[in-house]
Amino acid sequence: MPDHAITLFEVRNASSLKLDYRLVAIEGFLGAVHGDDDLVEKNLNLLAKLVAIKAQTPVAIVRQDGTP
Repeated sequence: MPDHAITLFEVRNASSLKLDYRLVAIEGFLGAVHGDDDLVEKNLNLLAKLVAIKAQTPVAIVRQDGTP
């Protein structure tokens, strides 16, 4: 999976944009015990969706050293 994003729209005021973000570690069972990587991805995406709905804000899954 690439570590970049592409947009078709130019962001002209990128230097003046300000935003707050929160980085949250995910701990616990995600389905990895079953050895099914697709299940882990499905559960991560479901978790992100539920957090986005509850917090009413965009959510992204970011990996650092292979850990979401």
